[in-house]
Amino acid sequence: MAAPQKKQAVELADHILAAVDEQQIVSMACDAVNIPSPTGDEGKMGEYMRQAFESLGLTVTWQEVEEGRANVIGRWEGGGDGRAKSLMFNGHMDTSNTGSESFLTGIGYKPNAVVKNGMIYGLGIYNMKGALVCNTQAVAALQRAGVRLEGDVVLAAVVGEIEKT
Repeated sequence: MAAPQKKQAVELADHILAAVDEQQIVSMACDAVNIPSPTGDEGKMGEYMRQAFESLGLTVTWQEVEEGRANVIGRWEGGGDGRAKSLMFNGHMDTSNTGSESFLTGIGYKPNAVVKNGMIYGLGIYNMKGALVCNTQAVAALQRAGVRLEGDVVLAAVVGEIEKT
């Protein structure tokens, strides 16, 4: 990459990073943790993700898998001619536990977000609710920075990563 192009890329990255809203990330992460969504009961989390995608102006597709369980797909359409590659981020909304299991102790294993020493603790934050939040907030930062990509960005929040028998 030539020096002027490298400088432009660094300036663009700095501009996008300046548009990241840490408080929105923390708030959304706490909201996501506070919504219990054990496998088979992801409905409220799906509704939350649909609302989050719609608030960004994404085109939302609701794919009902079973009653009360739906995959939620948000598409941020690019500004290109339709030939540019799309980028998809996929994360599951369900948690493998409910948080009420007797073997789960401590602040990190309950559907109750705790912010402590700059860290967010709670059931699902590390698998995969945190990723769903980051993917959503990355699109929000790009939008705030005025970035328009040529290809689409597709965000998928899906059910049933862990199916129990």
